[in-house]
Amino acid sequence: MAPYASQIAEWLSEAPDLSGAEILRRVRLAGYRGGKSALYESVKQLRAPEPGHRRCPRCRVMVRDTVEVCPRCGLGLPSTSPHLPVQGAEALKAAAPSTEAIARRDTPRVPATKPYVVIALPGRRELYEYFKQKFRRAATIEVVCDRRVADRRRRAAEHPVDRRRRDRRARHVIDTELRAFGFAIVIRD
Repeated sequence: MAPYASQIAEWLSEAPDLSGAEILRRVRLAGYRGGKSALYESVKQLRAPEPGHRRCPRCRVMVRDTVEVCPRCGLGLPSTSPHLPVQGAEALKAAAPSTEAIARRDTPRVPATKPYVVIALPGRRELYEYFKQKFRRAATIEVVCDRRVADRRRRAAEHPVDRRRRDRRARHVIDTELRAFGFAIVIRD
Protein backbone atom coordinates (compact mmCIF):
# COMPACT_ATOMS: atom_id res chain seq x y z
CA MET A 1 0.00 0.00 0.00
CA ALA A 2 2.92 2.37 0.63
CA PRO A 3 3.48 3.31 -3.06
CA TYR A 4 -0.18 4.29 -3.44
CA ALA A 5 -0.69 6.14 -0.14
CA SER A 6 0.18 9.59 -1.49
CA GLN A 7 -2.16 9.17 -4.47
CA ILE A 8 -5.02 8.00 -2.17
CA ALA A 9 -4.40 10.96 0.17
CA GLU A 10 -4.63 13.32 -2.81
CA TRP A 11 -7.92 11.73 -3.96
CA LEU A 12 -9.34 12.05 -0.45
CA SER A 13 -8.32 15.70 -0.17
CA GLU A 14 -10.14 16.42 -3.46
CA ALA A 15 -13.24 14.36 -2.56
CA PRO A 16 -13.46 13.48 1.17
CA ASP A 17 -16.62 11.40 0.69
CA LEU A 18 -15.05 9.16 -1.99
CA SER A 19 -16.07 5.55 -1.33
CA GLY A 20 -13.58 2.81 -0.58
CA ALA A 21 -14.85 0.80 -3.56
CA GLU A 22 -14.12 3.71 -5.92
CA ILE A 23 -10.65 4.12 -4.45
CA LEU A 24 -10.06 0.38 -4.91
CA ARG A 25 -11.15 0.65 -8.56
CA ARG A 26 -8.79 3.58 -9.18
CA VAL A 27 -5.84 1.94 -7.42
CA ARG A 28 -6.33 -1.31 -9.34
CA LEU A 29 -6.23 0.70 -12.57
CA ALA A 30 -2.94 2.19 -11.33
CA GLY A 31 -1.46 -1.29 -10.86
CA TYR A 32 -2.34 -2.33 -7.28
CA ARG A 33 -2.60 -6.12 -6.97
CA GLY A 34 -3.10 -6.44 -3.21
CA GLY A 35 -6.23 -7.27 -1.25
CA LYS A 36 -9.14 -4.96 -0.63
CA SER A 37 -9.01 -5.37 3.19
CA ALA A 38 -5.52 -3.88 3.33
CA LEU A 39 -6.63 -1.04 1.07
CA TYR A 40 -9.77 -0.30 3.12
CA GLU A 41 -7.71 -0.20 6.32
CA SER A 42 -5.24 2.19 4.72
CA VAL A 43 -8.06 4.42 3.43
CA LYS A 44 -9.63 4.47 6.90
CA GLN A 45 -6.35 5.71 8.36
CA LEU A 46 -5.88 8.34 5.65
CA ARG A 47 -9.37 9.87 5.85
CA ALA A 48 -9.57 13.22 7.62
CA PRO A 49 -11.56 13.08 10.87
CA GLU A 50 -15.12 14.41 10.73
CA PRO A 51 -16.06 17.37 12.91
CA GLY A 52 -16.62 16.15 16.47
CA HIS A 53 -14.21 13.22 16.00
CA ARG A 54 -10.49 12.65 16.44
CA ARG A 55 -7.99 9.84 15.98
CA CYS A 56 -6.45 7.79 18.74
CA PRO A 57 -2.69 8.44 18.57
CA ARG A 58 -1.86 4.77 19.28
CA CYS A 59 -4.23 2.71 17.11
CA ARG A 60 -5.51 5.49 14.78
CA VAL A 61 -9.18 4.54 15.27
CA MET A 62 -11.76 7.35 14.95
CA VAL A 63 -13.38 8.33 18.26
CA ARG A 64 -15.72 11.13 19.31
CA ASP A 65 -14.23 14.23 20.90
CA THR A 66 -16.07 13.47 24.14
CA VAL A 67 -14.48 10.01 24.58
CA GLU A 68 -11.85 9.90 27.32
CA VAL A 69 -10.56 6.34 26.71
CA CYS A 70 -10.02 4.68 23.31
CA PRO A 71 -12.45 1.74 22.99
CA ARG A 72 -10.00 -0.31 20.91
CA CYS A 73 -6.65 0.05 22.68
CA GLY A 74 -7.64 1.58 26.05
CA LEU A 75 -5.35 4.60 25.76
CA GLY A 76 -6.41 7.57 27.89
CA LEU A 77 -7.19 10.51 25.62
CA PRO A 78 -6.78 14.14 26.69
CA SER A 79 -9.99 16.07 27.14
CA THR A 80 -10.85 18.47 24.32
CA SER A 81 -13.65 20.28 26.13
CA PRO A 82 -12.63 23.52 27.84
CA HIS A 83 -13.19 23.62 31.58
CA LEU A 84 -14.94 26.87 32.41
CA PRO A 85 -14.93 28.26 35.95
CA VAL A 86 -18.20 27.74 37.81
CA GLN A 87 -19.85 30.97 38.90
CA GLY A 88 -20.55 31.01 42.63
CA ALA A 89 -18.60 27.84 43.40
CA GLU A 90 -17.46 29.16 46.79
CA ALA A 91 -21.05 29.93 47.83
CA LEU A 92 -22.11 26.40 46.84
CA LYS A 93 -19.30 24.88 48.92
CA ALA A 94 -20.32 26.97 51.93
CA ALA A 95 -23.99 25.93 51.63
CA ALA A 96 -23.24 22.22 51.18
CA PRO A 97 -23.17 21.17 54.87
CA SER A 98 -26.55 22.74 55.65
CA THR A 99 -28.25 21.27 52.56
CA GLU A 100 -26.84 17.81 53.37
CA ALA A 101 -28.23 18.08 56.92
CA ILE A 102 -31.66 19.01 55.57
CA ALA A 103 -31.55 16.13 53.11
CA ARG A 104 -30.68 13.66 55.91
CA ARG A 105 -33.44 15.03 58.14
CA ASP A 106 -36.13 14.94 55.42
CA THR A 107 -35.24 11.49 54.09
CA PRO A 108 -38.08 9.04 54.76
CA ARG A 109 -37.24 6.27 57.21
CA VAL A 110 -39.39 3.70 55.39
CA PRO A 111 -37.45 1.84 52.70
CA ALA A 112 -38.70 2.39 49.18
CA THR A 113 -40.54 -0.55 47.65
CA LYS A 114 -39.02 -2.19 44.66
CA PRO A 115 -41.58 -2.16 41.86
CA TYR A 116 -39.76 -4.71 39.67
CA VAL A 117 -38.86 -8.26 40.60
CA VAL A 118 -36.60 -10.45 38.46
CA ILE A 119 -37.24 -14.12 39.22
CA ALA A 120 -34.66 -16.73 38.20
CA LEU A 121 -35.13 -20.49 38.27
CA PRO A 122 -33.17 -22.28 41.01
CA GLY A 123 -31.46 -24.47 38.41
CA ARG A 124 -30.20 -21.39 36.54
CA ARG A 125 -27.77 -20.04 39.11
CA GLU A 126 -25.69 -18.28 36.43
CA LEU A 127 -28.74 -16.20 35.43
CA TYR A 128 -29.41 -15.31 39.06
CA GLU A 129 -25.80 -14.20 39.57
CA TYR A 130 -25.82 -12.27 36.28
CA PHE A 131 -28.98 -10.33 37.19
CA LYS A 132 -27.72 -9.69 40.74
CA GLN A 133 -24.54 -8.19 39.30
CA LYS A 134 -26.33 -6.18 36.58
CA PHE A 135 -29.01 -4.71 38.84
CA ARG A 136 -26.92 -4.30 42.01
CA ARG A 137 -27.18 -0.51 41.87
CA ALA A 138 -30.80 -0.34 40.69
CA ALA A 139 -32.81 0.64 43.73
CA THR A 140 -36.12 -0.28 42.08
CA ILE A 141 -35.23 -3.83 40.99
CA GLU A 142 -35.10 -6.86 43.26
CA VAL A 143 -33.58 -10.12 42.02
CA VAL A 144 -34.82 -13.34 43.62
CA CYS A 145 -34.53 -17.05 43.03
CA ASP A 146 -37.84 -18.91 42.54
CA ARG A 147 -38.50 -20.80 45.79
CA ARG A 148 -41.84 -22.36 44.94
CA VAL A 149 -41.86 -26.10 45.09
CA ALA A 150 -45.56 -26.70 44.49
CA ASP A 151 -48.83 -24.78 44.58
CA ARG A 152 -49.73 -23.70 48.09
CA ARG A 153 -53.42 -24.34 47.69
CA ARG A 154 -54.81 -27.78 47.25
CA ARG A 155 -57.94 -27.83 45.18
CA ALA A 156 -60.86 -29.90 46.37
CA ALA A 157 -61.99 -32.73 44.12
CA GLU A 158 -65.30 -30.98 43.69
CA HIS A 159 -65.18 -27.37 42.46
CA PRO A 160 -67.46 -25.11 44.48
CA VAL A 161 -69.29 -22.29 42.76
CA ASP A 162 -66.89 -19.34 42.69
CA ARG A 163 -67.90 -15.81 41.88
CA ARG A 164 -64.37 -14.70 41.15
CA ARG A 165 -63.46 -14.52 37.49
CA ARG A 166 -60.03 -16.10 37.88
CA ASP A 167 -57.73 -17.63 40.44
CA ARG A 168 -55.94 -14.79 42.18
CA ARG A 169 -52.82 -16.86 42.66
CA ALA A 170 -52.66 -17.96 39.04
CA ARG A 171 -49.22 -17.26 37.60
CA HIS A 172 -49.53 -18.91 34.22
CA VAL A 173 -47.67 -16.18 32.33
CA ILE A 174 -44.81 -16.09 34.83
CA ASP A 175 -44.53 -19.89 34.85
CA THR A 176 -44.46 -19.95 31.04
CA GLU A 177 -41.66 -17.36 30.95
CA LEU A 178 -39.70 -19.20 33.62
CA ARG A 179 -39.90 -22.45 31.66
CA ALA A 180 -39.06 -20.79 28.34
CA PHE A 181 -36.28 -18.38 29.36
CA GLY A 182 -35.17 -19.40 32.85
CA PHE A 183 -36.24 -16.02 34.27
CA ALA A 184 -39.23 -13.67 34.41
CA ILE A 185 -39.56 -9.96 35.11
CA VAL A 186 -42.61 -8.97 37.13
CA ILE A 187 -44.08 -5.63 38.18
CA ARG A 188 -44.97 -5.78 41.86
CA ASP A 189 -48.54 -4.72 42.64
